[in-house]
Amino acid sequence: MKYTWGINPQSEFTQFVNSNGTVASCIVDWFAVLHRYVSFDGANIALQQDFSYSTNWGGGIQWNTKQTTVVTKDCARNNFVCSSAPSFTTVYTYAPSIVFSDDPLNQVAGNQVPVEQTITYKDGSGNTLRTVSKNWYNTDLLQTEQVTLDTNRVYHALITETDEYDYGQGAGPLLRKTVTNYASFPATPIYSFAPSILDRPSSVITYDGSGTRVAETDYAYDQSSVASVFTGEKDYGGEGGILIIGNLKLPLFA
Repeated sequence: MKYTWGINPQSEFTQFVNSNGTVASCIVDWFAVLHRYVSFDGANIALQQDFSYSTNWGGGIQWNTKQTTVVTKDCARNNFVCSSAPSFTTVYTYAPSIVFSDDPLNQVAGNQVPVEQTITYKDGSGNTLRTVSKNWYNTDLLQTEQVTLDTNRVYHALITETDEYDYGQGAGPLLRKTVTNYASFPATPIYSFAPSILDRPSSVITYDGSGTRVAETDYAYDQSSVASVFTGEKDYGGEGGILIIGNLKLPLFA
């Protein structure tokens, strides 16, 4: 793997003391990755990623948004010629989140830290395939995540089925399908109007391309017991059992 570094133009704000002793402020360029190359034999480039950057300044020392565009080229599919290889584009847009100073004498000081606002996935023709939108409580805690597909259908994080396909004409053959079922819970005392625990799985089942079930994990919680599940024909010497994790009872199968 190899990286080429360059400049992210006018992306940072800085202050310095000039020769006459006064403080000067300016927006400056900063270091950033421009290219990433992946090779499996040390000679032929199998994948190339090109990075470009922009910053929208709101005036003064605050920026409004930052954007990183990544063009990924699948050189291995074009006889390792990257210049004309099939490609797709991912655009990351960032919003500012403020991280305040730890200095007890200067509590108002702070820095803008970029957090992901949207991620847009595009095909080689520039058509948008999927957009992920995020809101944050702070730099470390995600509030909401919403996925919008090219059909304009909107999904809110709870995925029930994931289909994975191989390369080929169109989507290619189906390799694997993962189905997630979610547990149902009654309303809780702190929110008694309606059920509010919606994202806990009851089972995750994996099928191969022919529809044969190859793996399954079942989850049971305080008010239910673990049912018998498919374990396959192989026994690696482990012992089945129930592991208590908080209010979750998880069946263990080696």
